[in-house]
Amino acid sequence: MAVVTKMGKYLKGAALLSIAVALAGPINLSAASPGQCTEITENRENRENTSLHSAPVATSSQKAAAKAVGYFGAELNRNLVLRVRKYSPAGAAGLAEQDVIKSIDNIDVSNLDAADTLFLLQGHADETSELKIKRGDKTLSLLLKRTECPQKIVPTGLTAAQYWVLGTQMLDMGWPDAARKALQLVISQKPSSSLARKARRTIATELPLIDPPLEALELNNRAWNLCHLGHTAEAQALLEECIKEYPGFEWPYQNLSTLYSELGLTSDAESTTRALLEKNPKDVTSWCNLASFQIQQGHKQAALKSYKVAHSLDPENERVALLAQWLKEHKL
Repeated sequence: MAVVTKMGKYLKGAALLSIAVALAGPINLSAASPGQCTEITENRENRENTSLHSAPVATSSQKAAAKAVGYFGAELNRNLVLRVRKYSPAGAAGLAEQDVIKSIDNIDVSNLDAADTLFLLQGHADETSELKIKRGDKTLSLLLKRTECPQKIVPTGLTAAQYWVLGTQMLDMGWPDAARKALQLVISQKPSSSLARKARRTIATELPLIDPPLEALELNNRAWNLCHLGHTAEAQALLEECIKEYPGFEWPYQNLSTLYSELGLTSDAESTTRALLEKNPKDVTSWCNLASFQIQQGHKQAALKSYKVAHSLDPENERVALLAQWLKEHKL
Protein backbone atom coordinates (compact mmCIF):
# COMPACT_ATOMS: atom_id res chain seq x y z
CA MET A 1 0.00 0.00 0.00
CA ALA A 2 1.46 3.32 -0.95
CA VAL A 3 1.95 6.05 1.55
CA VAL A 4 -0.20 8.98 0.60
CA THR A 5 2.06 11.74 1.74
CA LYS A 6 2.59 15.16 0.45
CA MET A 7 6.12 16.47 0.49
CA GLY A 8 4.22 18.48 -1.32
CA LYS A 9 3.24 18.04 -2.94
CA TYR A 10 7.94 20.88 -2.67
CA LEU A 11 5.06 16.49 -1.65
CA LYS A 12 5.02 19.06 -1.39
CA GLY A 13 7.10 20.95 -3.97
CA ALA A 14 7.58 15.57 -5.69
CA ALA A 15 9.01 12.65 -4.02
CA LEU A 16 9.89 9.41 -5.63
CA LEU A 17 6.70 7.70 -4.52
CA SER A 18 3.01 8.35 -5.16
CA ILE A 19 -0.48 7.29 -4.19
CA ALA A 20 -1.14 5.67 -7.52
CA VAL A 21 1.37 3.03 -6.56
CA ALA A 22 -1.00 1.94 -3.84
CA LEU A 23 -2.72 -0.16 -6.43
CA ALA A 24 0.49 -1.80 -7.57
CA GLY A 25 1.99 -3.08 -4.35
CA PRO A 26 4.00 -2.21 -1.27
CA ILE A 27 5.59 1.03 -2.46
CA ASN A 28 5.32 4.14 -0.34
CA LEU A 29 3.95 7.34 -1.78
CA SER A 30 5.82 10.43 -0.89
CA ALA A 31 3.70 13.24 0.24
CA ALA A 32 6.58 15.47 -0.01
CA SER A 33 6.68 19.01 -0.88
CA PRO A 34 7.39 19.38 -4.60
CA GLY A 35 10.77 20.77 -5.54
CA GLN A 36 11.42 23.80 -7.57
CA CYS A 37 12.19 23.29 -11.21
CA THR A 38 15.84 24.30 -11.01
CA GLU A 39 16.84 21.92 -8.25
CA ILE A 40 17.15 18.61 -10.08
CA THR A 41 19.06 20.11 -12.98
CA GLU A 42 21.50 21.89 -10.71
CA ASN A 43 22.13 18.72 -8.75
CA ARG A 44 22.42 16.67 -11.90
CA GLU A 45 25.00 18.96 -13.49
CA ASN A 46 27.17 18.73 -10.39
CA ARG A 47 27.07 14.94 -10.30
CA GLU A 48 30.19 13.03 -11.29
CA ASN A 49 30.55 9.75 -13.16
CA THR A 50 26.98 9.65 -14.42
CA SER A 51 26.00 7.61 -17.41
CA LEU A 52 24.85 10.59 -19.48
CA HIS A 53 27.99 12.72 -19.46
CA SER A 54 28.72 11.77 -23.04
CA ALA A 55 25.12 11.75 -24.23
CA PRO A 56 24.28 14.44 -26.83
CA VAL A 57 21.12 15.53 -25.01
CA ALA A 58 22.90 16.06 -21.72
CA THR A 59 25.74 17.94 -23.38
CA SER A 60 23.50 20.30 -25.32
CA SER A 61 21.34 20.93 -22.26
CA GLN A 62 24.36 21.80 -20.15
CA LYS A 63 25.56 24.25 -22.77
CA ALA A 64 22.18 25.93 -23.07
CA ALA A 65 22.39 27.44 -19.61
CA ALA A 66 20.57 30.58 -20.72
CA LYS A 67 17.37 28.67 -21.46
CA ALA A 68 14.70 28.36 -18.82
CA VAL A 69 14.57 24.98 -17.14
CA GLY A 70 11.64 22.92 -18.35
CA TYR A 71 8.68 21.71 -16.33
CA PHE A 72 6.98 18.41 -17.16
CA GLY A 73 4.88 17.75 -14.06
CA ALA A 74 5.18 14.08 -13.13
CA GLU A 75 6.74 12.08 -10.30
CA LEU A 76 8.82 9.00 -11.00
CA ASN A 77 10.54 6.06 -9.41
CA ARG A 78 13.34 5.66 -11.93
CA ASN A 79 11.33 5.26 -15.16
CA LEU A 80 8.00 4.28 -13.56
CA VAL A 81 5.41 7.08 -13.53
CA LEU A 82 3.93 7.33 -10.05
CA ARG A 83 1.92 10.50 -10.34
CA VAL A 84 0.96 12.99 -13.03
CA ARG A 85 0.29 16.45 -11.69
CA LYS A 86 -2.89 18.30 -12.57
CA TYR A 87 -2.77 20.72 -15.50
CA SER A 88 0.79 19.67 -16.36
CA PRO A 89 2.63 19.07 -19.66
CA ALA A 90 2.87 15.39 -18.74
CA GLY A 91 -0.91 15.23 -18.39
CA ALA A 92 -1.42 17.07 -21.67
CA ALA A 93 0.90 14.59 -23.40
CA GLY A 94 -1.24 11.70 -22.18
CA LEU A 95 1.22 10.27 -19.63
CA ALA A 96 -0.52 8.23 -16.93
CA GLU A 97 0.23 6.64 -13.59
CA GLN A 98 1.96 3.26 -13.89
CA ASP A 99 3.33 4.03 -17.37
CA VAL A 100 6.90 2.82 -17.82
CA ILE A 101 9.08 5.20 -19.84
CA LYS A 102 11.30 3.19 -22.17
CA SER A 103 13.07 5.96 -24.07
CA ILE A 104 13.29 9.74 -24.34
CA ASP A 105 14.26 11.06 -27.77
CA ASN A 106 15.53 7.57 -28.65
CA ILE A 107 17.75 7.40 -25.56
CA ASP A 108 17.04 4.19 -23.68
CA VAL A 109 16.30 5.04 -20.04
CA SER A 110 15.51 1.52 -18.83
CA ASN A 111 18.75 1.22 -16.88
CA LEU A 112 19.41 4.86 -16.04
CA ASP A 113 19.27 6.09 -12.46
CA ALA A 114 16.54 8.46 -11.28
CA ALA A 115 18.56 11.67 -11.63
CA ASP A 116 19.59 10.96 -15.23
CA THR A 117 16.04 10.12 -16.27
CA LEU A 118 14.71 13.28 -14.62
CA PHE A 119 17.44 15.33 -16.27
CA LEU A 120 16.36 14.13 -19.72
CA LEU A 121 12.68 14.64 -18.96
CA GLN A 122 13.17 18.11 -17.56
CA GLY A 123 14.98 19.59 -20.55
CA HIS A 124 14.16 23.23 -21.22
CA ALA A 125 11.00 25.25 -21.57
CA ASP A 126 9.19 24.94 -24.92
CA GLU A 127 11.26 21.93 -25.96
CA THR A 128 9.39 18.87 -27.23
CA SER A 129 10.56 15.30 -26.73
CA GLU A 130 9.26 11.96 -27.95
CA LEU A 131 8.59 9.45 -25.19
CA LYS A 132 8.21 5.74 -25.82
CA ILE A 133 6.21 4.23 -22.99
CA LYS A 134 4.94 0.83 -21.97
CA ARG A 135 1.33 0.80 -20.78
CA GLY A 136 0.18 -2.68 -19.91
CA ASP A 137 0.91 -4.79 -22.97
CA LYS A 138 1.00 -1.79 -25.33
CA THR A 139 3.90 0.40 -26.44
CA LEU A 140 2.91 4.00 -27.13
CA SER A 141 4.63 7.10 -28.48
CA LEU A 142 3.85 10.44 -26.79
CA LEU A 143 5.01 13.97 -27.46
CA LEU A 144 5.94 15.92 -24.32
CA LYS A 145 6.09 19.70 -24.73
CA ARG A 146 7.59 21.27 -21.62
CA THR A 147 6.59 24.63 -20.25
CA GLU A 148 8.38 27.04 -17.99
CA CYS A 149 8.34 26.21 -14.31
CA PRO A 150 5.26 27.76 -12.64
CA GLN A 151 6.17 31.04 -11.02
CA LYS A 152 5.56 32.03 -7.42
CA ILE A 153 3.49 35.02 -8.48
CA VAL A 154 -0.27 35.49 -8.18
CA PRO A 155 -1.24 37.88 -10.98
CA THR A 156 -4.34 40.04 -11.07
CA GLY A 157 -7.16 39.84 -13.57
CA LEU A 158 -7.63 36.06 -13.79
CA THR A 159 -10.92 34.20 -13.66
CA ALA A 160 -11.89 31.98 -10.74
CA ALA A 161 -11.18 28.89 -12.87
CA GLN A 162 -7.73 30.21 -13.73
CA TYR A 163 -6.98 30.98 -10.09
CA TRP A 164 -8.04 27.43 -9.17
CA VAL A 165 -5.59 25.93 -11.67
CA LEU A 166 -2.86 28.32 -10.52
CA GLY A 167 -3.52 27.54 -6.85
CA THR A 168 -3.30 23.78 -7.35
CA GLN A 169 -0.10 24.17 -9.37
CA MET A 170 1.47 26.31 -6.67
CA LEU A 171 0.45 23.80 -4.03
CA ASP A 172 2.10 21.08 -6.11
CA MET A 173 5.27 23.16 -6.36
CA GLY A 174 5.45 23.62 -2.60
CA TRP A 175 4.52 27.30 -2.38
CA PRO A 176 1.81 27.39 0.31
CA ASP A 177 1.60 31.16 0.67
CA ALA A 178 1.06 31.73 -3.07
CA ALA A 179 -1.33 28.77 -3.27
CA ARG A 180 -3.39 30.21 -0.43
CA LYS A 181 -3.62 33.61 -2.15
CA ALA A 182 -4.76 32.08 -5.44
CA LEU A 183 -7.34 29.83 -3.78
CA GLN A 184 -8.69 32.70 -1.70
CA LEU A 185 -9.23 34.63 -4.93
CA VAL A 186 -11.32 31.72 -6.22
CA ILE A 187 -13.51 32.03 -3.12
CA SER A 188 -13.81 35.81 -3.28
CA GLN A 189 -14.79 35.78 -6.96
CA LYS A 190 -17.26 32.87 -6.90
CA PRO A 191 -18.15 32.29 -3.23
CA SER A 192 -21.09 29.96 -3.95
CA SER A 193 -19.50 27.91 -6.72
CA SER A 194 -18.24 24.33 -6.68
CA LEU A 195 -14.73 25.69 -7.28
CA ALA A 196 -15.01 27.80 -4.15
CA ARG A 197 -16.08 24.72 -2.20
CA LYS A 198 -13.02 22.85 -3.47
CA ALA A 199 -10.79 25.83 -2.71
CA ARG A 200 -12.06 26.02 0.88
CA ARG A 201 -11.45 22.30 1.38
CA THR A 202 -7.99 22.51 -0.11
CA ILE A 203 -7.04 25.41 2.17
CA ALA A 204 -8.43 23.61 5.21
CA THR A 205 -7.03 20.13 4.52
CA GLU A 206 -3.88 20.45 2.40
CA LEU A 207 -2.19 23.72 3.26
CA PRO A 208 -0.18 24.31 6.45
CA LEU A 209 -2.17 25.98 9.20
CA ILE A 210 0.35 28.82 9.13
CA ASP A 211 2.53 29.67 6.16
CA PRO A 212 6.07 28.62 7.16
CA PRO A 213 9.09 30.91 6.93
CA LEU A 214 11.22 30.73 3.81
CA GLU A 215 14.02 28.95 5.67
CA ALA A 216 11.66 26.11 6.62
CA LEU A 217 10.48 25.70 3.02
CA GLU A 218 14.06 25.66 1.77
CA LEU A 219 15.08 22.96 4.25
CA ASN A 220 12.07 20.83 3.37
CA ASN A 221 12.56 21.28 -0.37
CA ARG A 222 16.28 20.53 -0.16
CA ALA A 223 15.46 17.32 1.67
CA TRP A 224 12.93 16.44 -1.00
CA ASN A 225 15.52 16.89 -3.73
CA LEU A 226 18.00 14.70 -1.86
CA CYS A 227 15.32 12.05 -1.48
CA HIS A 228 14.53 12.31 -5.17
CA LEU A 229 18.19 11.66 -5.95
CA GLY A 230 18.35 8.66 -3.63
CA HIS A 231 20.30 10.31 -0.80
CA THR A 232 17.95 9.15 1.95
CA ALA A 233 20.33 9.53 4.89
CA GLU A 234 21.03 13.17 4.08
CA ALA A 235 17.34 13.80 3.42
CA GLN A 236 16.40 12.26 6.76
CA ALA A 237 18.90 14.45 8.61
CA LEU A 238 17.56 17.61 6.98
CA LEU A 239 13.94 16.70 7.68
CA GLU A 240 14.72 16.00 11.33
CA GLU A 241 16.52 19.34 11.52
CA CYS A 242 13.56 21.10 9.89
CA ILE A 243 11.12 19.58 12.39
CA LYS A 244 13.37 20.56 15.29
CA GLU A 245 13.75 24.14 14.09
CA TYR A 246 10.18 24.59 12.82
CA PRO A 247 7.96 22.17 14.77
CA GLY A 248 4.76 23.82 13.57
CA PHE A 249 5.42 23.16 9.86
CA GLU A 250 3.54 20.05 8.76
CA TRP A 251 5.20 19.03 5.49
CA PRO A 252 8.55 17.79 6.91
CA TYR A 253 6.61 15.38 9.13
CA GLN A 254 4.92 13.95 6.05
CA ASN A 255 8.19 13.57 4.21
CA LEU A 256 9.96 12.04 7.18
CA SER A 257 7.18 9.52 7.75
CA THR A 258 7.46 8.54 4.09
CA LEU A 259 11.19 8.00 4.44
CA TYR A 260 10.68 5.92 7.57
CA SER A 261 8.18 3.76 5.73
CA GLU A 262 10.59 3.32 2.82
CA LEU A 263 13.23 2.16 5.29
CA GLY A 264 10.83 -0.37 6.78
CA LEU A 265 10.34 1.66 9.96
CA THR A 266 6.56 1.59 9.78
CA SER A 267 6.04 2.14 13.50
CA ASP A 268 8.20 5.28 13.37
CA ALA A 269 6.30 6.40 10.27
CA GLU A 270 3.00 6.03 12.12
CA SER A 271 4.22 7.86 15.25
CA THR A 272 5.57 10.74 13.14
CA THR A 273 2.23 10.99 11.34
CA ARG A 274 0.34 10.97 14.63
CA ALA A 275 2.58 13.78 15.90
CA LEU A 276 1.60 15.82 12.85
CA LEU A 277 -2.10 15.10 13.29
CA GLU A 278 -1.92 16.35 16.87
CA LYS A 279 -0.82 19.69 15.43
CA ASN A 280 -3.18 19.69 12.46
CA PRO A 281 -6.04 17.18 12.74
CA LYS A 282 -7.51 18.28 9.39
CA ASP A 283 -4.50 17.22 7.31
CA VAL A 284 -6.19 14.85 4.86
CA THR A 285 -2.94 13.53 3.38
CA SER A 286 -1.70 12.45 6.79
CA TRP A 287 -4.94 10.59 7.56
CA CYS A 288 -4.50 8.69 4.29
CA ASN A 289 -0.88 7.98 5.18
CA LEU A 290 -1.88 6.80 8.64
CA ALA A 291 -4.32 4.35 7.08
CA SER A 292 -1.53 3.09 4.82
CA PHE A 293 0.84 2.55 7.74
CA GLN A 294 -1.87 0.80 9.71
CA ILE A 295 -2.59 -1.54 6.81
CA GLN A 296 1.12 -2.36 6.56
CA GLN A 297 1.05 -3.37 10.21
CA GLY A 298 -2.11 -5.45 9.83
CA HIS A 299 -4.35 -3.03 11.74
CA LYS A 300 -7.22 -3.14 9.26
CA GLN A 301 -10.02 -1.78 11.43
CA ALA A 302 -7.87 1.14 12.56
CA ALA A 303 -7.05 1.82 8.90
CA LEU A 304 -10.75 1.91 8.03
CA LYS A 305 -11.33 4.48 10.79
CA SER A 306 -8.47 6.64 9.49
CA TYR A 307 -9.88 6.40 5.97
CA LYS A 308 -13.31 7.51 7.19
CA VAL A 309 -11.78 10.58 8.82
CA ALA A 310 -9.95 11.42 5.58
CA HIS A 311 -13.15 10.96 3.57
CA SER A 312 -15.10 13.22 5.93
CA LEU A 313 -12.49 15.96 5.49
CA ASP A 314 -12.48 15.87 1.69
CA PRO A 315 -14.41 13.17 -0.19
CA GLU A 316 -13.19 14.57 -3.53
CA ASN A 317 -9.49 14.36 -2.67
CA GLU A 318 -7.61 12.17 -5.16
CA ARG A 319 -5.62 10.41 -2.44
CA VAL A 320 -8.81 9.60 -0.54
CA ALA A 321 -10.32 8.19 -3.75
CA LEU A 322 -7.28 6.00 -4.45
CA LEU A 323 -7.23 4.76 -0.88
CA ALA A 324 -10.93 3.91 -1.15
CA GLN A 325 -10.29 1.99 -4.36
CA TRP A 326 -7.46 0.04 -2.76
CA LEU A 327 -9.58 -0.79 0.30
CA LYS A 328 -12.44 -1.95 -1.93
CA GLU A 329 -10.21 -4.16 -4.07
CA HIS A 330 -8.82 -5.80 -0.94
CA LYS A 331 -12.30 -6.18 0.60
CA LEU A 332 -11.49 -4.05 3.64
